[in-house]
Amino acid sequence: MLSNKEGGFVVMTSGTYAEKASEAVTNNFNRVQDVDPEKVNKQALKRCEDLKLGKVSVSIKKSQHSCLVVFFSTKTHKPERPFRVIVSERGTWQHCMGLFLQQSLALLSVDDPFFVRKAQDVSTFLETKQPKAVSAFSIDLKDLYYS
Repeated sequence: MLSNKEGGFVVMTSGTYAEKASEAVTNNFNRVQDVDPEKVNKQALKRCEDLKLGKVSVSIKKSQHSCLVVFFSTKTHKPERPFRVIVSERGTWQHCMGLFLQQSLALLSVDDPFFVRKAQDVSTFLETKQPKAVSAFSIDLKDLYYS
């Protein structure tokens, strides 16, 4: 398994992997009852066909997965070596739908005062707009990344 900081590999038993994966999923997700991913996929496809969204419908039909895919990397910089959860939409119908929505919504002009285009913008803001008394700033992101 890949480590997330050094780019190296981590070797562990399948039991340890199962334990750490279960812990990571439990800490980052809430179980949703009575949801059938295949049924939701079919409903999305039907809605696209009803709306005559031919290209999106074809893409959804070609998708390989009916739900998002979860995988992990190891936080080797922490003593317990916990897992970082990574969620991927590659190969899913959600990816097809997301691309369509992104392209459609890109036409709208949105003025969001909290939008951060790149991390350096936060540093620049703090350097230029904040009082001199501020000498340190840290943000700890929750361990959920979307790819």
